Amino acid sequence: MKKTIVYPFLALLLAGAACKKTAEKQPLPEPVQTERGTVLHLLAEKEIDAAGGHLSDADGTVSVTVPPGAVSAPARFTIHAINNTVNTRRKAYRLSPEGALKAPVTVTFHYTASDLENTAEELMTVFFQQQNGTWKVVPAVLDKAERTLTVTTSHFSDWMINGAFEMYTPAPVIQVGEEARLRMMGIHEDLLAPLLPWMDFEHVTAAGRWKIIKGQGVLTPVPVEHKPRLAIEAVYKADVSESQTVEVSAEVEGFNLVKDPAAPGGYRRTGKVIMVTPIMVVNEAYMNGALEEHSIRFTEVAAVDNGRIVINGTHQGFTVAILVNSNKEGSYPCGMMGEAGKSAVMVTNGTLQPPLGFSSSYTECHPPFATKHSSGNVVIRKWGKVGELVEGEFNGTLYAEGCNTKQKKLTVSFRARRSL
Repeated sequence: MKKTIVYPFLALLLAGAACKKTAEKQPLPEPVQTERGTVLHLLAEKEIDAAGGHLSDADGTVSVTVPPGAVSAPARFTIHAINNTVNTRRKAYRLSPEGALKAPVTVTFHYTASDLENTAEELMTVFFQQQNGTWKVVPAVLDKAERTLTVTTSHFSDWMINGAFEMYTPAPVIQVGEEARLRMMGIHEDLLAPLLPWMDFEHVTAAGRWKIIKGQGVLTPVPVEHKPRLAIEAVYKADVSESQTVEVSAEVEGFNLVKDPAAPGGYRRTGKVIMVTPIMVVNEAYMNGALEEHSIRFTEVAAVDNGRIVINGTHQGFTVAILVNSNKEGSYPCGMMGEAGKSAVMVTNGTLQPPLGFSSSYTECHPPFATKHSSGNVVIRKWGKVGELVEGEFNGTLYAEGCNTKQKKLTVSFRARRSL
């Protein structure tokens, strides 16, 4: 069956790490290397001159403070939301003007509870993407009270927040009876990279203690040879009879490589931290993803063709509706709901206060009151006959109801059996 991929690069990493240890010198881990993210939407823009200035998105999720002298002439500073090509569940940004600045600027990123999935707050930090596609860590000041990470930089490029040490699985959605392999990833020579069994773990005193803390199944840690305190991977088997969301935890001690200018000696002493990752076990149908801080893990998903494709997922008042003006597989950009070859996406949750309501289009609040659409696409990967499976995904920006432009990123994949 097709697996939902949360980390696009993991299949290659796992394949490379599967080689058995030999008498020869083992290779160092290959750093995570991904394509550049595509622009989702403009968050903020401002012309700033030699006197300096400040730029922030509407929600204060990311802000840039430019000191005097950072530019010698007026320059257009922008913040764009982009696809995160490392972890689609987290946000990523393109800051410009790209390239070198004459003086360091300060960038502050806000994080939410959903950003801590697969890692721990003490391990959160900031990375920027280098020209070769690798991700380099930047010393970041962690403020738990404000839930911010602050860095200084003399250049702009693509940026993301991420754990300096994480657990992950390339198969966050599996069927009853299947297995999911979980592994750990960290920093090697300041670059994000997978951990390999034969690495020197001098900065980690213990890792492992894998547990199922929610749900059922069988979890088998895989210890590192000759290193009894280390188990950097485990295998979960969905030995269950019904759909459920399983949460697996793992511990790491003594990982003191998180650079933080505000910490004694410039490094955070993390002590023992616990990381948690979810695995969605399904009989068949699912919708898996997130509207930023709102997790989406539905097993009630319907797929019909009533002249157009309709996908509807729901759970306890939380609904995601996807409409496509077609009846075949393909990629469909967001647009007017009645226009052939276009798609529309809506998310609602009336149980929240205030109620949640976002869609793939909005109308401007000022003349000419034009209707704007998300740059996202609905991808229908499989559209079978009645009784056959339907699979697809959406990754893009949604807008709050009304004429305001409050935005949230929706990343979701789905599978259901077509009923009409």
